[in-house]
Amino acid sequence: MKIVGLGDVERQKVEMEGASGACKQVPVSGEDGSPLMALRVFTIEPGGFTPRHCHPYEHINYIISGRGFLLDDEGSRRPLAAG
Repeated sequence: MKIVGLGDVERQKVEMEGASGACKQVPVSGEDGSPLMALRVFTIEPGGFTPRHCHPYEHINYIISGRGFLLDDEGSRRPLAAG
């Protein structure tokens, strides 16, 4: 079992073409002995964004604070807000 506070996890700038004002922290991943699940925490600055992209695996986006939007498969904006 791994117990870690988010403040103890390295914050990395998202180095993805088209990304701006976004950082990522990875408290749990395969490196921790979790081969099927990872926890990634993104912090997006006001006005920041990541480019439209997709993944070959399922994932969940949970908004802790603030608001923004996701682009769905059809390119429509889906509003997001805390909770």
